[in-house]
Amino acid sequence: MWFIGISFLVAVTLLGNVHGLIDCDNVLRDTSTFEGRCNNKWHNLKGLVRPTQTQVGFAWVQWKLDKSFTSKNEAQEEMDETPIPAVLGPVGNGTDGGFYIIDHHHELSALDFSGYDDTSVTLIVVCDRRSMSLDAFWEFMEQEAKVFLLAH
Repeated sequence: MWFIGISFLVAVTLLGNVHGLIDCDNVLRDTSTFEGRCNNKWHNLKGLVRPTQTQVGFAWVQWKLDKSFTSKNEAQEEMDETPIPAVLGPVGNGTDGGFYIIDHHHELSALDFSGYDDTSVTLIVVCDRRSMSLDAFWEFMEQEAKVFLLAH
């Protein structure tokens, strides 16, 4: 019986950690430096994320759709298991900043194609570069291998 109580406690703790994250909208509104996890529904995030590679393979996106995004529950499970790493980009000089995603482009593309816009997505902000100029930002992204601008 004690095992059930401990399992329940662990489940509640893990659930609280996933849903107790900072809202990604608040991260963008706050001007203080941020690194860590934030979370929001995909319909709120998709206008705030920026890709850092020029293309994704549609066959791979379709495979992901068929494998992990066939229902709302499966989509949520996939996104719970796949936090998306991002860099906070510069604001000003013609850009409004945002989250520059540096991996899992195919998962977000599949999520977008799935239509499950109420799916909760967790971003891991690995660094905050909002204070950089746009040119310095892209130089940093290239030097740190956080961008893939070449086409196949």
